[in-house]
Amino acid sequence: MSKTFSFYPVLQFKRYVNKLRSKNTLYKKKRLEIAEITAEYGILQRTEELLRQRHEDIQEQLQAIEAKKGISGYSYTQEELERVSAVKSEMDEMKGRTLDSMSEMVKKLNALVADKKSSLAPIIKDLRQLRQKCQELTQACEEKKTQYDSCAAGLESSRSALAQEVKVLREECGQEKSRYHHTNCMKRILDVQLQRAKEEMKMYISPDPQERRKAIREQYSRMITEQENLGKKLREKQKAVRESHAPNMKQVKMWRDFESLMECKKECFLRQQNQVSIGQVIQEGGEDRLVL
Repeated sequence: MSKTFSFYPVLQFKRYVNKLRSKNTLYKKKRLEIAEITAEYGILQRTEELLRQRHEDIQEQLQAIEAKKGISGYSYTQEELERVSAVKSEMDEMKGRTLDSMSEMVKKLNALVADKKSSLAPIIKDLRQLRQKCQELTQACEEKKTQYDSCAAGLESSRSALAQEVKVLREECGQEKSRYHHTNCMKRILDVQLQRAKEEMKMYISPDPQERRKAIREQYSRMITEQENLGKKLREKQKAVRESHAPNMKQVKMWRDFESLMECKKECFLRQQNQVSIGQVIQEGGEDRLVL
């Protein structure tokens, strides 16, 4: 096994060397060809320059001869005519080829159209029948649509009338419901009032004094009596207030004057403490008088 493994790398190396040698040979060959082409290119470039120079010299001589003969521009015109003629011949040839190709294409298209017509003939026949059937169905559909529109318009008008009638009936139903509830509430109120009146009558004619005191009439009577007594007391109080109003107002005025006098005394005392004399206080007969 070791000999086999050592043999393969040597063989591969030999192949690699042979490959490098063939590539080196090919490289040298191509480099030689490139050198020959470069040399030939230089020769052709020089030849072109010489021919261009010679052409320019010939053109100058020709122009001089044409000017001498009095036909200046003849050679240029001749060249243009030849060039135009060559272009025209090329165009005619191209046109001829184009016409031939177009005629061939037209033939192929005609054959293709004929083939398609023959293959589409049964389909076209079926299509005509289907088109006829479509027209019949379209006409029937239009008739049905007209009938539907007229029926829908009639039903819509009937629906609108019924909707208006239902609206009126609902309003009347709402009014009747409110009237029913109002009547029911009034009936309940009247029942309660009647029950209270019965109870009031029962308590009023009862021989028991305690039961009679529970009667609303007795309660209202007591309340009226209390209010009358309260009004009497308030009128007496109002009379007393009116009679004592003038003396009380006089006492209020005297009290306000007393407060002013005390404030003035307080201010005089404070200023006297601050050695500021604004008047003189004189005591006579147990009274104090302020002299400013």
